[in-house]
Amino acid sequence: MPELGLSFGRVAALYHRVRPDYLPEALDRAQQVLELDASAEVLDLAAGTGRLTHELARRFARVIAVEPDDAMRALISDGEVLAGTAEAVPLGDASVDAVFVGEAIHWFDARRAVPEMARVLRPRGGFARLSNQWWEPRPPLPRPAPAPSPPPRPLAAVVPAPAAIPAPMPPLPAPAPPKAPAPVVPAAPTVAAAPAPRPAPMPLAPLPAPVVLAAAVPLTLAAPKPPIVPVPTVADPNAELPLPLP
Repeated sequence: MPELGLSFGRVAALYHRVRPDYLPEALDRAQQVLELDASAEVLDLAAGTGRLTHELARRFARVIAVEPDDAMRALISDGEVLAGTAEAVPLGDASVDAVFVGEAIHWFDARRAVPEMARVLRPRGGFARLSNQWWEPRPPLPRPAPAPSPPPRPLAAVVPAPAAIPAPMPPLPAPAPPKAPAPVVPAAPTVAAAPAPRPAPMPLAPLPAPVVLAAAVPLTLAAPKPPIVPVPTVADPNAELPLPLP
């Protein structure tokens, strides 16, 4: 096995935790084809952390797990655990009824591993290669066909009722023929009445003669008033007042 194939031991615990289990249907198929019963002795070659070993131990009387990486091998808790590789299996000739190999087969040197697997198998022994990848195997494993589902119920077509057609409107009545204009009757001639005679003017009475009233009114002329002389305001009350000029 190349050195890169032994690098998984550095993450052995994580590898064991995240790897998925092997499908029971695949193990059932291998056991049926290889004609293995519960008394069989089988080999899990390149067992890794023992995922496949655990499933084989639940089915067969003896399971031998062979793994080259020490850290990976330390996590195997089922069967007989041995150090070894696919190119040098630590078992005698014709030791097991079947050889099981999981995901590690791509690390094998086929020119050396195939003769080793043939050496440890008993007559009429067999080989099973299993995978637990997350994709569909090709060709896919045969599985029972699912029961046919009942045909879908026909959908009832819901057709809306047709809308009521409104009754046709009655025809409009024909317009009435225009009426003939009424005949124009000429008005009777108007006879102007004669103006009433104006009354005679009333005679005016003669105006009386004007009366002139005369009275003698004596006129008296008033004597002129003396001029007003302003009085100056002085501090000395004994000051002489100026006399008015004649």
